[in-house]
Amino acid sequence: LFKDAIKAIKENAFKTSDYPVILSLENHCSLEQQVVMAQHMSSILGSALVTSPLGDNMPTNFPSPEELKGKFLIKGKRLQKLEATFANKAADADSVDVTEEEESNDESAEEEQKEKRKKKLKLAKELSDMVIYCKSVHF
Repeated sequence: LFKDAIKAIKENAFKTSDYPVILSLENHCSLEQQVVMAQHMSSILGSALVTSPLGDNMPTNFPSPEELKGKFLIKGKRLQKLEATFANKAADADSVDVTEEEESNDESAEEEQKEKRKKKLKLAKELSDMVIYCKSVHF
């Protein structure tokens, strides 16, 4: 089903406009399934999928829509900041625990630690590495 959805998106995404398409992933899949998702997106979307920053240097600004025409961007969670990845400091592990930011600063330190433990997520490196310009954040 995911594979079919990505194929349909690729076939129809730029029929009306060449401007970039942001695929926002609400991920509740196992690590194994996340790896499969990353493989499907990579193989189906090919070079139209932005998998690294444009240019040779660490980006300081979001590229213009003109620069991203005909491209797909993935919005989702990242294991670490793009700067760390760009500097070749990526983790060697296949997965790392990711903690979502706390939604409220009113909780005591003990309650905050309990909440953080509950909110740990597993995220596949292959999927995380596809998130370049559009990282998900909690408000």
